[in-house]
Amino acid sequence: MSRSRGSFDPLHSDLPVVGQGALSAVRPSRNSRWRALVLLLVHGLIAAHIAHYFAAGRTVSPVEPSEAMYTLELGQLNAGFLFLVAALLLTAVFGRFFCGWGCHLVALQDACAWLMKRIGIRPRPFRSRLLLWGPAALAFYMFAWPTLRRWFEGGSLPPLSDHLLTDAFWKTFPGPLFAVLTFLVCGFAAVYFLGAKGFCTYGCPYGALFAAADKVAPGRILVSDACTQCGHCTATCTSNVLVHDEVRRFGRVVDPGCMKCLDCVSVCPENALRFGFGRPSLFGPKPAKPGPRVYNLSLSEELFVAAVALAATLAFRGLYDGPPLLMAVGLGGITGFVALQLARLSAPGSVRLQNLRLRSGDRMRPAGWFFALSGLAWILFTAHSGYVQAERRLGVRALDRGEMAAARSHLGRADRAGLVPVPQIDYGLALIHRERGEWAAAEERLRRAVARAPEQAPLHDALIRTLAAQGAEGTLAAWGERRRRFGGDAALAFSAGTAMAGRERWGAAVELLEEACRLAPQHGAAWFNLGGALRRQGNPDAALRALERALERSPDDLETLLELGFAAESAGRIERAIEAFEGVVRLDPDHAEARARLAGWTSGGRGEGAQGGAPR
Repeated sequence: MSRSRGSFDPLHSDLPVVGQGALSAVRPSRNSRWRALVLLLVHGLIAAHIAHYFAAGRTVSPVEPSEAMYTLELGQLNAGFLFLVAALLLTAVFGRFFCGWGCHLVALQDACAWLMKRIGIRPRPFRSRLLLWGPAALAFYMFAWPTLRRWFEGGSLPPLSDHLLTDAFWKTFPGPLFAVLTFLVCGFAAVYFLGAKGFCTYGCPYGALFAAADKVAPGRILVSDACTQCGHCTATCTSNVLVHDEVRRFGRVVDPGCMKCLDCVSVCPENALRFGFGRPSLFGPKPAKPGPRVYNLSLSEELFVAAVALAATLAFRGLYDGPPLLMAVGLGGITGFVALQLARLSAPGSVRLQNLRLRSGDRMRPAGWFFALSGLAWILFTAHSGYVQAERRLGVRALDRGEMAAARSHLGRADRAGLVPVPQIDYGLALIHRERGEWAAAEERLRRAVARAPEQAPLHDALIRTLAAQGAEGTLAAWGERRRRFGGDAALAFSAGTAMAGRERWGAAVELLEEACRLAPQHGAAWFNLGGALRRQGNPDAALRALERALERSPDDLETLLELGFAAESAGRIERAIEAFEGVVRLDPDHAEARARLAGWTSGGRGEGAQGGAPR
């Protein structure tokens, strides 16, 4: 291939810059508008999906690749898993096209890069060798590790269950606030600090899967002998691929970061590029000439950035029950970049941040001082967040092991150091307060946790159990709120009703136990406790009916027969009472209470004061 005068040499320059030198005549891509139209159509389909859910209350489960985790880990077959499998199969044929033509996050990053260019900022790519492994590590953690861990622990694959339709569409998504923050971090911030499609390069686990499938795909960008190595293709590429160099060395684009946007094909002045089918990059020959050194970090800088990015990701994930995993990964990469720039500012030499000069020689510029102060504040916030998260995780681990003293110490420090209350910390401390008999403190913690995270059913359940254990007036109100949000729960109604009966709060006990019996009609203990509560409430006829239901499930249960005898006696059903007491004596010939009752009826008298068995 020949080179034209003034062509771009990748071995002696950075990426070409549109509008300068040989690239002054780079034409705009004709495909960008088509791709924008397709991405708008994708967002329209997403909006229609959401609208159908709101209209029908039930719809197809989210068509989101992350949903595949629940299929692999829990056996929940959903639309997200089927979509991911189909996309990977198509990628293995046509190459990594979905990211460029169907991903809403790529659309966001492209829109952010376009807006920045409109105000004179052309995001330069941040090229790191170690961070490139981030998406693959994240994909392994999300999709492979749960299955491997189950095998290591001797478990088996879960049976598949149908979750293609759902009435809990938002269950696995972050709330509106963190959805917006995720878009800002993975869109604007990642593009500004890490370059166009910076999140795709260093943070997207699905991109790692598509990149792997791309290596076996015959579909890719091919070149003809008409190529003059002008660099227009590389200048236009928004995926940070050195297109002109790859086609020079390989005769095609082999970089798995290529998203088949076809902008390079559109802008080539010689029409030398095209999409076609050729040898997959996995089976292609190695280039005869070395490629350009595009990484701009030394080995020590690589290790430093990777360590900071990993630590920051762990610090931000779920911080104050907020940032989801992908947002934390984006924040981690950005924090690694910021830490590197701060380190460079502390040494002699010039430092730039996109189009800003932070330091010129030995002189710090105003922009540099601003970046240094704000960057240092961010690093301190990250370190503080890491401390809070570490104490929180150590506390939860100690709580799971039953080490209450250690849990109280760690969770207490996390609570005092945290900038905002965390429901999980309040929940853990509430359990410790309950263990110590500090009911008022436990209730206060749980009420605060429920107020901050009303969508978490376990918090409501813990509050109900805590209130019921005290026989508190607010138990039924808390139960009603829980039922309104999540529906009934037989086990919770049974335990709360039993606790209220233990406190002789018969009205609340009856209401809760009736709910338990309605939800679980085969629950014999619930019928027994309901019968005992009804009798003590002064409703022996209803008590007798409940106890008969309990006896159907346990015909030879001594306590049920005894309680049924007392209820029948109170209801004036003497023959049924005698029959029940005789059943007790048959099971336990020495049972003094039953013998006394039978003796009283045989002699024409009536025993007094018997209370029957305690609630179970």
